[in-house]
Amino acid sequence: LDALDTFTWMIFTSVNGVVMVDRRLSARGVGWAAVARKRVAAIGPATAEALAEHGVRVEAVPDEYRAEALVERLRPAIGPGNRVLLPRAKETRDVLVVELRRLGASVTEVPAYQTRRVENGASRLRGALAAGAIDAVTFTSSSTARNFAELFSEEERRAWRGRVTIASIGPITAATAAEYGLPTDVMPSEYTIPALARALADYFSRVPRRSGPRGRRSV
Repeated sequence: LDALDTFTWMIFTSVNGVVMVDRRLSARGVGWAAVARKRVAAIGPATAEALAEHGVRVEAVPDEYRAEALVERLRPAIGPGNRVLLPRAKETRDVLVVELRRLGASVTEVPAYQTRRVENGASRLRGALAAGAIDAVTFTSSSTARNFAELFSEEERRAWRGRVTIASIGPITAATAAEYGLPTDVMPSEYTIPALARALADYFSRVPRRSGPRGRRSV
């Protein structure tokens, strides 16, 4: 952030990224004015709204809220000579970095936050799933799917997956869940948390809870 004036673009890939940048700006005793002078892109409307609350106008938001679509949205605007600052989660896919560099941009990736697996309560969660007390599990990112799945053995996941509806925010997250034997039943057409909640509510309004395996469903 100390070298912010040297960047052409600043790209935000989550609301969490906006929150963490805000904390770091506040710790330095400065506001968002320097960011607002940059060309700014956001992965989706929720992130753009979070930036707008700080007076930052977002120039580019893709129609589909994932990295591949953001690259396509930025393709006409970013090229050689552009310097891009990318504050984001420490563990995430490299699509943006790789593709923007292919366009000739210089990309500085900054780990703004890190997602970690929470072990507290794992035994209670394991018991609730085994007892059939949980109807649905929602995944809002690949890291949440991975961290959740790795709390359980493959045998444990097989034991309860037929009784639990799996809801994933988008295809990348769904693919990660599937790697752990957790096929997605519910996925919204718009990759946002509100859309995921609506899709899950709609699913349960139409599909009764079952005790056996279900076919895959996308909403």
